Amino acid sequence: MVLSLIFYSPKLDETCSCECRDLHEPIKIPGCGPVHGIDLVDALHDRKSESYKWAIHTTKRFSLASGIIVNSSMDLEPVAFDALKEKTSINVDDGSEWLRWLENQPNGSLLLASFGSSGKLSTEQLNELAKGLEFSGQRFLWVVRSPHEKASDMGFYSEEISCIGNAYDFLPKGFAERTKGVGLLQKMNAVLVADDLKVELRVKMNEKGLVGHQDTAKYAREVIEGEEGELIRKSIKQLKEAARLGVSDQGSSTKSLAEVAQIWNAT
Repeated sequence: MVLSLIFYSPKLDETCSCECRDLHEPIKIPGCGPVHGIDLVDALHDRKSESYKWAIHTTKRFSLASGIIVNSSMDLEPVAFDALKEKTSINVDDGSEWLRWLENQPNGSLLLASFGSSGKLSTEQLNELAKGLEFSGQRFLWVVRSPHEKASDMGFYSEEISCIGNAYDFLPKGFAERTKGVGLLQKMNAVLVADDLKVELRVKMNEKGLVGHQDTAKYAREVIEGEEGELIRKSIKQLKEAARLGVSDQGSSTKSLAEVAQIWNAT
């Protein structure tokens, strides 16, 4: 079980945004029975501790080994050994169930709800999103993460910060002044993709800093069924083609990289 946990720990760190000890559902370690987060080794109880960081760093290095001698046998732990011998054993699952479901959906009929590794939502916002997706009546695939009520440990601006207060309050002291004219806050991405590239719809937050379920449902239906959604899909296809041309043999990106290589060779 310990070795299975070692190989699974990096994936657990990547997919679990809260403390493992706070998880309501047992953790499914490949090759082992379900384990409650509170029962994991102490080093994995506090994500902010040095012992946790060192544990994750160390467990990642195990995959670099050519082989590992284990003080056990296949007769004692056959399921665990079978899982360890599988290269995909550290994954949460092989995705077969949802991949089969995706294959059966009509083209252009699906919403993907995902906020990335730094997109953390409060419980209230999570509930509003869930209701909105349900009320929209649209097909969707939702990458759900545990809610976060505190934003002090967040690496980037997200809706959770906007729910609590001004985003500047969560930046290092003097950050905005020191980087004025140099960098941009994350919210500028919305201007780029919605107003300039026209590949998204900007949602509006209510007085509590939340995107309500009614608005979520409205925008979900518009993206899939509405005229604006059709325009967005056309814009995305154009961007996809432009990106493909850019990295082709005679594309602008390929030529630019070749010029850089020539400059390096000349020096």
